[in-house]
Amino acid sequence: AEAMLQSGLARVDAELADRPELQARLLERIGVSYTNLERYAQSIEPLERALALRRELHGDDDPRTAEARVWLGSALRLAGDARCTE
Repeated sequence: AEAMLQSGLARVDAELADRPELQARLLERIGVSYTNLERYAQSIEPLERALALRRELHGDDDPRTAEARVWLGSALRLAGDARCTE
């Protein structure tokens, strides 16, 4: 499963650079998948990227951005990352 997720991350950048909404959605799914596999530290980077794309595309007040923020916050908390308390 991890090899497939790594492959998916590489393809997001290589093949979807011109489709940021799809990039954000896939990055979010990859990050959530890592979280479900209890690979919390590995989930953070794709979730951070998904949140950045959501903010850029929709702004901070959009429900999609809020959802991305929740997923990232959960991963940070589960990874024991102090940023989740900021």
